[in-house]
Amino acid sequence: MDRVNRFIDYTSRHVFEPGLNWVIDHPIVSVVAVVALIYFSVRNYRML
Repeated sequence: MDRVNRFIDYTSRHVFEPGLNWVIDHPIVSVVAVVALIYFSVRNYRML
C-alpha cells in the first residue's frame, strides 16, 4: 500500500504540477480548451 501512495505522490508531483503551472501561465488557452471540451461532449451526447 505504501508503494501505491508513493507512486501517486510521484505522479502528481511530476505530471500535474507542471500542467497546473502551465494553466496558471496561460489562463485564456485553458478556458478555451475547457469550453471546447464541454461543447463537443454535449454535442456528441445529443447525437446519441
